[in-house]
Amino acid sequence: MNYQFTDKNHLEVSSGSKRLHLVFLENASIHVYVNECPKDLIELNEVLETKVLRILPPSDGILKMSLSESVDLEIDEKLNLRFLHAGHEFFSPRLNNAKKTKRNDYAEIDFDISDDAKIYGLGDKMAPMNRRGYSYVNTNTDDSNHQDELFPSLYKSINYLLVRSFDRFFGLYFPSTYAYEYDLAKASLNEVKVGLRKDYLDFYLFYGDDPKQITSAYSLLVGHPYFIRMKMLGNQQSRWSYEDEKMVREVAKQYKKFDLPLDYIHLDIHHMDGYRDFTVDKIRFPDLAKLADDLKRQGIGLVTINDAGIKVDPDYEIYAKCVENGWEAKNPDGTSFIGRVWPGDSIFPAYSNKGCREFFFDKAKEFVTTYHVDGIWNDMNEPHSFTGPLPDEVTFEVDGKKREFAEYHNAFPEGMVRCFDEVYSEANRRPYVFTRACMATTAKYAFAWNGDNFSLWHHLGLSIPQILSMSLSNFMIDGVDIGGFGGDGNKELLIRWCEGNILMPFFRNHSSLHTKAQEPYAYDKETVDIYRKYLEFRYRMIPYLYTLAHRVSTLGEMMVRPLFYNYPEDKETYETNDEYMVGDALLLAPIVNQGQTVRAIYLPKGIWHDYFTGETYEGGRYIMMKLALDETAVFVKDGSILPEFDGLKYIDKKKIHRITYRVFGEKADGFLYEDDGDSLNYLKGKFNTYHIHYEGGKVGIQKDHRGYHSTFKEIVFAKGEKQISVPYQENVEEEL
Repeated sequence: MNYQFTDKNHLEVSSGSKRLHLVFLENASIHVYVNECPKDLIELNEVLETKVLRILPPSDGILKMSLSESVDLEIDEKLNLRFLHAGHEFFSPRLNNAKKTKRNDYAEIDFDISDDAKIYGLGDKMAPMNRRGYSYVNTNTDDSNHQDELFPSLYKSINYLLVRSFDRFFGLYFPSTYAYEYDLAKASLNEVKVGLRKDYLDFYLFYGDDPKQITSAYSLLVGHPYFIRMKMLGNQQSRWSYEDEKMVREVAKQYKKFDLPLDYIHLDIHHMDGYRDFTVDKIRFPDLAKLADDLKRQGIGLVTINDAGIKVDPDYEIYAKCVENGWEAKNPDGTSFIGRVWPGDSIFPAYSNKGCREFFFDKAKEFVTTYHVDGIWNDMNEPHSFTGPLPDEVTFEVDGKKREFAEYHNAFPEGMVRCFDEVYSEANRRPYVFTRACMATTAKYAFAWNGDNFSLWHHLGLSIPQILSMSLSNFMIDGVDIGGFGGDGNKELLIRWCEGNILMPFFRNHSSLHTKAQEPYAYDKETVDIYRKYLEFRYRMIPYLYTLAHRVSTLGEMMVRPLFYNYPEDKETYETNDEYMVGDALLLAPIVNQGQTVRAIYLPKGIWHDYFTGETYEGGRYIMMKLALDETAVFVKDGSILPEFDGLKYIDKKKIHRITYRVFGEKADGFLYEDDGDSLNYLKGKFNTYHIHYEGGKVGIQKDHRGYHSTFKEIVFAKGEKQISVPYQENVEEEL
């Protein structure tokens, strides 16, 4: 066995004709490959490790090296790897499984897991967080009938696993754009198999000390999610479809009538002329720009949908331009591949092609500028055709190179959203771009929602692990359709869904054509009153959520979290699917079952305060709570200080003049990030950060970074029944 460094921290180990490559990266990460997969369809941020690696010469046919104070790596003469923590093996991948089949090349990475192992990740699978015992195929799929964990493919193909095995967490990312097949200890109870329909043996390992470090390292590699506008944390209302201007104005009118906060209204496909992208039906929407302006004066932004398929119509500029330049998907004989989507016969552009991307950028910019649209919603971009999946042999030309659909399929949606991620930047605004389909690297260009769910109780229950799994998989700004998209909902389901998802990053009520109206005012006064109560709670939490959103974009820290993310040593948290944490301070435990009013809640170790009643609980145990229809459980960790707004009906940072800091416990800390909430000026240092501390009856604020002229005029400190108000100052100390 021989080894050498071929480049900075790139170790090549050879034995006979075999070669193994290890590239040591920052944040306890390693790139491991035998046959490296092409990466020109994705962008990864490989930051090389700066410290010197300590390697012991081969002894008894084994090469040993220390990766950290507690993690070691051994490689034997067959180039098998053994990763050890404190001398105990926790991950030993088998990489000698490349093979050819009658169908195509095939490679497989296998490893054994412990009896009590848990497997998380893979994005938006509609299943409990622990994927162990299931099998999946990661190929973007629009299956409108998906119901539960038995469906192997959904809209997204995020090839990331977070594993806890042999008392150790570690992460795995598989970078190829071809379809991966996952057997997560289904066929064999203690064996994981990850197969690829190509002969690439290539993966990244993250071996950090806890889920927070591992997730952050993975997020750095694939790209931290982009920093959203503050307004995007507000309430959003949608339907397939608000079919004309009158219906849209009525939504805004009803929200105002019932005093419900609202920040965005979404237009589905009926605003288009014949379902052609970046067109407007002038009969339904005679003056879309005026409608957008009128809504904006009420604090409401307008978001419009954009579909992947382009209508076959020689008189339609986008179609003509794509065909003229050969940007469309082609059959093996060189003719245009024709699918069928909402416009009828449709082509599918190679959005990743530089020229194609620039053209669509120009069209989107023109549309946004002309009609004053605040956000772009990308749909049907798996891509989906009503005639069935695109054949693998269909080709897309990307910057002079033909790519078969088998390779380009999962990269298609990222190419699409990249056309639009800078549309708003010339106006010095952050993007509002979201998508149904994606792969792991897409989060730096767009956030996501999880597609067409149903108005079913078990879909409410699954919404929590689904969003948490997306968050673990680097889509930390994500949500589902509140109330369910397909089928008819009911009052109780809508209320419990609102309560259950109230602090999820993306909060949008959306429902399907030909289903019962699902806006909160479509039910009765009680529904509206409860919906308003929790929307007002969400809007109080906006500064806390926004501070977390900034950490998402800079550190890859999750906004919403499974309990084990904050409490990795507590085994009671590993299978908790009906509770979630928001940052370090908040724990939510909603009702997700029909007719239920009493539930068990697990509180991790420590002291917890009921946000609504002030009652205090000792953690490290289960408690029982009775929760009426208008109640949900929200707990605050002792030692926390929550920043809050009050009285907002929409979010406009220029008009927010008061900040409240609510203290929980006798010694507490809190943090606030502040900027204008919308522009790119934060990249120039135009933001403020504050540290708030309470101890011994005194509360103080220290401004850690000063770069933005604050809009705050008043500061309120609150603890229990006590409350004081002082004029805004950068640094404050008061008795409380």
